[in-house]
Amino acid sequence: MDFDADEFVLCSRYGELDDMQALVAHYLETHQISTDSPSLHVTLRDLFTRKSQSGHTALHMASANGHTNIVKYLLQHMTPGDVNMGNSTDNSTALHWAAVNGHMAVVEVLLAAGADATQKNLLGRSAVTVAEQQEHREVANILLKSFEVAEDDEREQVADAEPDDVADELQAAELNGGS
Repeated sequence: MDFDADEFVLCSRYGELDDMQALVAHYLETHQISTDSPSLHVTLRDLFTRKSQSGHTALHMASANGHTNIVKYLLQHMTPGDVNMGNSTDNSTALHWAAVNGHMAVVEVLLAAGADATQKNLLGRSAVTVAEQQEHREVANILLKSFEVAEDDEREQVADAEPDDVADELQAAELNGGS
């Protein structure tokens, strides 16, 4: 029996974490994959990123419906690239879905997992844009603040790229050259 991605995505949409975990456990059992197997993480990542026939992942649906517990469960085995995966209809990410529905807690979890608030869907809209269109101002503000953090991190990386003791080195060179 193969994994039923449609059922898994539906469970995530309706907040049925126990049913999702049962589907995963059944798949692992039928494919003889133990919980201490080195391939477990890769297998779970593959299952968690599968799209339903409607073109959505479980992360999209859990995010759209504010199921923070399910979002956290899924993110355990996903990469930042997976977090930023678009759906098949308009390339909206899980962050777009959480933002458009005003799910602040989910937005915060996704941002912490590496979601890109600047990524645009096929309609040219970022998560900030869709949050603003739905008048979810607090969500839009959190998303905008994530830009500031990214800019601050970039500035810190540039500053860290230079030696801390550049001034000392210059002064020592001047002293050595002057004697």
